[in-house]
Amino acid sequence: MCNMRKLVPPLPEVTDALFVIHLSQGLADLENGTTPEINTIAVESVLTGEQTYFSVPLEIDRQGLNIRDHAGDFIPFERIILSNFWRFVAEHPNTMWLHWGMRRPEFGFPALVNRAQAIQTDPLPTEIPIGQRFDLMHWMKLNYGDNFLPHPYFHHAIRLNNLGGPGLLTPAEATEAWQQQRYGALVRSCGFKVGAIVRMFHLAQEGKFIYEPPSHSEAAIITPAVVPPLPEIPKWEGCRLEFRGQVIKQYTRQSAPNQWAILDAFQREGWPASIPIPQIFDSSATLNATIYNMNKYLRQNNSFQLSLTLDGAIRWETIEPNAKRS
Repeated sequence: MCNMRKLVPPLPEVTDALFVIHLSQGLADLENGTTPEINTIAVESVLTGEQTYFSVPLEIDRQGLNIRDHAGDFIPFERIILSNFWRFVAEHPNTMWLHWGMRRPEFGFPALVNRAQAIQTDPLPTEIPIGQRFDLMHWMKLNYGDNFLPHPYFHHAIRLNNLGGPGLLTPAEATEAWQQQRYGALVRSCGFKVGAIVRMFHLAQEGKFIYEPPSHSEAAIITPAVVPPLPEIPKWEGCRLEFRGQVIKQYTRQSAPNQWAILDAFQREGWPASIPIPQIFDSSATLNATIYNMNKYLRQNNSFQLSLTLDGAIRWETIEPNAKRS
């Protein structure tokens, strides 16, 4: 039998020209078949870990505008960020672009080209040579077998390799975030994903990437470890706070507007590790009292707790059931 392993190409060498890229896009128009609009392109240097963003929400914020005033008409900002991206590509002609499944017309390099041509960026795009694109997902199929993970591959890879964390959105959550105009959560998730691809690349380099074998009768290169669940994040629905499937607190807006403002801010951003202090707070005493009162019922329910960071942000973290709490 032919040994297919001989056909597996080597992973790219880590140099200052190796970049990981990932996209966040709008909802696909299946009826008309048009390319979805580009929300965010995240690029990370594998060598240095520095990230570069080409992002509509960040561009709108840079111009001092309110994103909700422009929802439904992002094309002027999309033209700017795509023009900047293709300028970046032209300035880095020797880059090897490491990616995860960016090969389809509706998602990936073809979508970047099609969308830039459709909205007339300046400069217009130039095709990135196929030899300068490396699909890590395709490499894993060759190396571990076509069924190396259940679908969706990316999120199962995250789960198996314990790479999850606050800010990561599943496909369903990303769709919901787009529909609810929580664009900041999409930017944060895109940045998280590009970083996760870098970590998966390093695990593959070291022979430590964990995957599910195609069948129990076929030996895997690496024995799958005990799989921890993805870290949970709270869910705030305007008057009800849930965590780990339980209702932690129910509110009326009039009863606790300051607590409501903190929860609104976390939910809007997709529950990152920390958020800036909402503008509603005009004194540190009010802020400290609000967090103290929230923590009383959060800790009582063994859920999570809030704290202030040294750089002036509000952080949340889960409480281990047996952890000692001050």
